[in-house]
Amino acid sequence: MHPLHDYVARQLEAKVDARRIVVFYDERAEFRPFVDELRGAARTSSEPVPVALGAKTARLVEYAGSMFELRAVVEPLVSGDDAPAIVLYLPGAPHDAKGSVLMELEKAGTTWKPSLKQLARNVLLQRYTLGVVDELLPHERRVTYEDLLKVFWEHHDPTQGMRQGNDVGTHYRSAIFTHSDAQMASALASRDAYQVVLTKARYGAITTEIAPAGPFYFAEDHHQQYLSKNPAGYCPDHGTGVACPIAFRGVSAE
Repeated sequence: MHPLHDYVARQLEAKVDARRIVVFYDERAEFRPFVDELRGAARTSSEPVPVALGAKTARLVEYAGSMFELRAVVEPLVSGDDAPAIVLYLPGAPHDAKGSVLMELEKAGTTWKPSLKQLARNVLLQRYTLGVVDELLPHERRVTYEDLLKVFWEHHDPTQGMRQGNDVGTHYRSAIFTHSDAQMASALASRDAYQVVLTKARYGAITTEIAPAGPFYFAEDHHQQYLSKNPAGYCPDHGTGVACPIAFRGVSAE
């Protein structure tokens, strides 16, 4: 099975294991290849088909244009005390949370409305850094430079000089390295704006170095994706708790 399909199958297996009934909405029909591989043969009728999800077996029932027909096929399966695990797959069908014909089945089990792109990102992040994955699968929306500055200021204490908390040294200093005159102007303006609110909150002067970027060197592999490799690792958020007065301005990638 394709690595992405294997990952989707494991996600589906976990949901089946937890709730027994999974109503799987795929409005864009982007999971059809996965379901075709899961089924193992062409769909020939509306009858349930046994499929393997890891160590578990479930009955796959597929939507073909009629919610009422789908419900009629499934209800006899869930009426007994020893009901099998069931996956209802609905390609091209939007989810109506308030008036779904399948609402009782959804309440008895769970609904699943996955994004193929997000699941693909999760698979790629197991092998590549976030930067590489963003190049392979760019987000539908992009952040602006000002958005990055806001997050930068709010997630550390820029008044501590050559340290952050208990970590001391030049490599713990606060710094912004710019790649254009426009970035330099934005960085300086954001620093001055943040200094105003930090001063009101009784913090000292910002010590952040702001300078044109020089050569860039990747850190050693054991430093890459540190918290992903070390979920309990020491890397706290040393933010001041003071909001930076810059509004997020995310723009469309189109």
